[in-house]
Amino acid sequence: MRYTRDELIEASKMADSVEIYQYSDFTHRIHSDFIQSDGELEYIYQLPSEVDCDYELMDEERYNNTILANCGLAVNFETWYGNKNAEILVIVLSHEYKIINGELYKYFDSKLVKEQ
Repeated sequence: MRYTRDELIEASKMADSVEIYQYSDFTHRIHSDFIQSDGELEYIYQLPSEVDCDYELMDEERYNNTILANCGLAVNFETWYGNKNAEILVIVLSHEYKIINGELYKYFDSKLVKEQ
């Protein structure tokens, strides 16, 4: 889906933290394709005005059953955030985007080009 950066920023206002994921290549391994989770929005502000991605605001149960599925771990939001009802905004960028050293790139004709 295509969303605007403003839509993602608005969604982040309802979250206690933000996690952004990217594809390592043309397959997706969510456990290893993690970019950041410190709750800062620096990467959202670097996204183009429109970006192909999926996003979801996840509660503890959804997060444990999706992001942490198959890894043998579960998190307790009460411990992480001091709030059992906390939510994490999870954004998964389309395979055409890469964030490298904090810079956003997009594939054009099989080459990575820095987004302006």
